[in-house]
Amino acid sequence: MQGRSNRGELITRESVAATNQSFYSLTNNKQFRRFQFESTLNYDRVFGTNHRVGGLAYFNLSDQQATDQNSDDENKDMSLSYAMIPKRYMRMTGRVAYGYKDTYMIDFNFGYTGTENFMPGRQFGFFPSIAVGWIPTSYNWAEEHASWLSFLKFRASYGTVGNDRIGGQRFPYLNWVQTGRSSLWGASSQVETVNILRVGADNLVWEKALKANFGVDGHLFNNAGSFTVDFFRDTRKGIFQKRVQVPGYVGLINMPYGNVGSMVSWGSDGNASYTFNLTKDVNVTLRGNYTYSTNKVLNYEKTYETYPYKEYTGLPNEITYGYQCIGFFKDEADVLYSPKQSWGTVMPGDLKYKDMNGDGVIDDEDRVPIAYKTMFPMLVYGFGGQINYKQLSVGFLFKGTGKVDYFRNNTGYIPFNEGEMGNILVQFQDPSTRWIPRWYAAEHGIDVSLAENQNAQLPRLQYGANTNNRQLSDFWKGDARYLRLQEVTVNYNLKNDFLKKANIASVDIQLVGNNLYVWDKVKVFDPEQANKVGTVYPIPSVYSLQLYINF
Repeated sequence: MQGRSNRGELITRESVAATNQSFYSLTNNKQFRRFQFESTLNYDRVFGTNHRVGGLAYFNLSDQQATDQNSDDENKDMSLSYAMIPKRYMRMTGRVAYGYKDTYMIDFNFGYTGTENFMPGRQFGFFPSIAVGWIPTSYNWAEEHASWLSFLKFRASYGTVGNDRIGGQRFPYLNWVQTGRSSLWGASSQVETVNILRVGADNLVWEKALKANFGVDGHLFNNAGSFTVDFFRDTRKGIFQKRVQVPGYVGLINMPYGNVGSMVSWGSDGNASYTFNLTKDVNVTLRGNYTYSTNKVLNYEKTYETYPYKEYTGLPNEITYGYQCIGFFKDEADVLYSPKQSWGTVMPGDLKYKDMNGDGVIDDEDRVPIAYKTMFPMLVYGFGGQINYKQLSVGFLFKGTGKVDYFRNNTGYIPFNEGEMGNILVQFQDPSTRWIPRWYAAEHGIDVSLAENQNAQLPRLQYGANTNNRQLSDFWKGDARYLRLQEVTVNYNLKNDFLKKANIASVDIQLVGNNLYVWDKVKVFDPEQANKVGTVYPIPSVYSLQLYINF
């Protein structure tokens, strides 16, 4: 790659792999250059007393180049060649706004953006939007008939935004072709071959998202209370995805990208607060917030699936697939007459999975959706407040999440999974937590009523890894929702004549506690930890005494 022509087109060169070269030496050579041009024009004027007109025009050009000659990518020559070409973008945006009596408002917006990631003729995208607002409390009738309502505003917006980022790749419409490789032909002859590193997709266009929002803002009781609520819907079309429905006879190893995916998301978020006097000396403020979001995949390109339960379409994103566990094998007869499981010999006390397709074998074709939201919860919320009594104030903050799943089929729950190495969570070293053979319980003085328990927390004990029991299944699924007392603050504001003589207005003495307590179903580790094994330090509780001197 040698750069661009005067018309902005890419100029390519032939790249031939060299032979007999040594890469033992390494030269550190990094360079970065950025050029940016911006221009903004604003307009705002009031005509008479009722009409406000505003406008904005914005233009941006950016050109940046970063090269790193240390690249050890297997396609080093190609990577460096692309890095020599500056990344260039052009953006134009505009807005026209009109307001009538500060009661009715309407905005028209647009964006016109150019990117290098699509071939000429498809590089620019146009993204318009509109927003409207209405404040009914501007009318006298609102004050006459709803004096408790200090302010109320309804607002709505609808528009389109675009995305051109395709898995970190540049110029995905171009083929990457490598020459100079050799291959055997016949008994001993070698011929030069061409290796297609990437197949370009010249039909790529901007991924677009249609965003709709409706919101309400309000103030109540002479602004003692306030609230904001929003409802949103986001429909993404033309999501970049590697093609998979390409016939094998085409001969492609690396599939091209295509605008084939689509998904819809919707939800709501909001916050509210209220301040009131409980007595003459006691003032209370309460507040809360929430965010709720979910989604559904409208189209996800996969290879042809025989069974409908293996499709992504129609399900939420972030679905986790696994096996449905239907209990433990009870005895040898149960093992003998059950569908064959594909991970070695099973015994009584091992996990038993459901044969979804009825073919008598438990394998990958029996995996079904078993969990949703293993990374981000569907609901996040918080609430808190502050109580003031003369010079003393006490504040508190809670935060929590709705349903979020996690899986515990790992070393911390399975003894001897790594032989003599590794640890186990102390909660599961008790034999009563796992499936125990009746004869073992009798010989070792364990309550026989605990033996062969079909509701045990863990399968039978085994030395070494048990591949069957470690399969991802709903047996190992847990609920990681929680409610945490995040912070408590006690503050005393000290004022006296002695401080005044020292030119000190006041002194705040503050005791703060963070991460004080959590209510959850996990118990064995902090539900906010990304590591679900218990092998990292938990989130600590922190107490601090703070002093603020105000002059």
